[in-house]
Amino acid sequence: MSLQTIHATLFAAATSLNAFWILNIMKEASPAVKAFLGFYPVTGPLLGLYIASILVFLVSLVLIRNVPVTQTGAFMKFAGWYFMLSVIVFFFGVFPPVYVPIVEWMVSS
Repeated sequence: MSLQTIHATLFAAATSLNAFWILNIMKEASPAVKAFLGFYPVTGPLLGLYIASILVFLVSLVLIRNVPVTQTGAFMKFAGWYFMLSVIVFFFGVFPPVYVPIVEWMVSS
């Protein structure tokens, strides 16, 4: 596997993590988003959340994989840092003591 593919995969995975926590907060704050993601009643909106995250991963991987900028050292360094930062933000974005106050603030506004 080429370094370009590895770093494009890191970038796509980080983007997918960010989409997941953002959609997680949005589904709690908006009944419309929750209804859209909850197309299979047995699992509720969780299945839609996972499917949306996987789709973001696949689309961003396909889009970024063949872009010439991914061959540069600057992008490779950025992709690594972006992934590490996204993992940390993802942890807090799905951690109830952090995202519940954000949801409450969004609903009250």
